Amino acid sequence: METTFDDVMENIDRLSISEQELVIDIVNKRIRDFKRSEIIRDVLEGRADYIAGKVKRGTLEDLMKDLESD
Repeated sequence: METTFDDVMENIDRLSISEQELVIDIVNKRIRDFKRSEIIRDVLEGRADYIAGKVKRGTLEDLMKDLESD
């Protein structure tokens, strides 16, 4: 049986206010942790690309020239 969003909301409605606040805190922490993990993954990927020589450096003018030539 699949749990739907409405099922979750109904279950939350059955909780006390303090329990609902706790759910909010837990969900917010999970979202923060998830976003932090995404940032870490992006940084590691960027470092790997830099080490592998896949990163270009230059001025805005250089970037515009590269975009025009593609």
